[in-house]
Amino acid sequence: MQPIRRQCIHDLNVFTRPCLLVCLCILAISCHCSDVQAQEQERTIKIGLLCDMSGFDARLCKAAALGARSAVNAANLEDWAKTRPLELIASDTSGDPAKVLPKAEGLVKEQGVVAIIGPEGPGGPDGTGQDAVLDAFKKLGAALHVPVILMRNEEIFRYSTGNEGVRNWTFTVAPDINSEIKALCRWLSAGPPSGPLPAKKRTLFAIVPDSPVGQKITLLLKAYGIECGIKAISSSIALNQADLSSSLSLQFKKAKSEMADVVAAFGLGRSALPTLIRSASEAGVNLAVSAAMLNDETPKEAGATARFFIIAPPLLANQGLKDDHPCKVAVIRFELDMGNKIDNLSPAEMLAAGAGWDAINLLAAGIKNLQTLDADTLLKAIEGLNAPYAGVMGLIRPSETVHTGPLPESLIVVEKKAGTSFTPEETYKGPDLQLPNL
Repeated sequence: MQPIRRQCIHDLNVFTRPCLLVCLCILAISCHCSDVQAQEQERTIKIGLLCDMSGFDARLCKAAALGARSAVNAANLEDWAKTRPLELIASDTSGDPAKVLPKAEGLVKEQGVVAIIGPEGPGGPDGTGQDAVLDAFKKLGAALHVPVILMRNEEIFRYSTGNEGVRNWTFTVAPDINSEIKALCRWLSAGPPSGPLPAKKRTLFAIVPDSPVGQKITLLLKAYGIECGIKAISSSIALNQADLSSSLSLQFKKAKSEMADVVAAFGLGRSALPTLIRSASEAGVNLAVSAAMLNDETPKEAGATARFFIIAPPLLANQGLKDDHPCKVAVIRFELDMGNKIDNLSPAEMLAAGAGWDAINLLAAGIKNLQTLDADTLLKAIEGLNAPYAGVMGLIRPSETVHTGPLPESLIVVEKKAGTSFTPEETYKGPDLQLPNL
């Protein structure tokens, strides 16, 4: 029996040893793959996208996500990203300000994102939720110790470091009212003289809300009016939708009595734009507004004669942007990266996509020069870029003390007529631009 037993054991060993060896190899390969996968996950740089993906602003937020993903895909083709690819992780706030902090905490603590971008959209049908959403976002950086890039901005003054050395972690790729006012004044004061008035004796009449915000806008208008050599006048208005049309009609009559070259509206919100356009058409005056006031229904609601000027990011000029504009290359690259995905986007969606694209690229400009990446080093890298970031929303120059959006010099003024694309206006041409009385 012993020889037979030894033979059985020998035969079993002959059979099991290769199987055991194969199993060990499979286990080793599996462990190696798991290690490689874990290392790849560690190398992946995660960026959080936080905005209203399912509520009232979902359409704009999805456009912003489209632009951000296109930027991530383009960045990952560059050499520096081959070993450290970017990954975009989206989280939905449903437009609820109360969800901003908890959702952001999930992105930072559970997903490991190194920065957050958002929000996009006016914050509800009448824009009333936007202030609350923006306020919640402005608190995120300090609370979670990560850079936050705003894709929408309706602030008046630029972000800067706080008191007592408390650093403001919030940057923005969207123009603020401060920059828009300066850009409009510069445009209005430029160009050859027209008629009896010299170029630097033009009049800007601004309609602002009757609020502390309106008071700050008025101070800025006066300051930039003096700087640019134009006469700047402002008039406050109560934002009461019930009598907005009649109130604006009175404002435009007042502007015409002041012989205003341009009437600008600041801080009134998107819902007022159709009424503004109609009132300007009836009064026969030039109207200028912020690009943030655009919505898809504006031309339709304003009527077939809709015509107005927009203080806009370079993206809105599209092919009409001058070749020597510092953001021309960025606009071309954006269009190439987006491909046919931009064919069906409205102007408002296009700007949202551009903001998402710029937010990612601004972060990438800081990330690609870092050997080790953490929140503090990323913050310093963005503040210390060797050159201003030229994006589709404008030329952005962050510093240690100022976390500004696009510089006024990089914003443009475009003309919009019903049924036509946006036409860049290089200089203000004078009264010949005024509308006829209808």
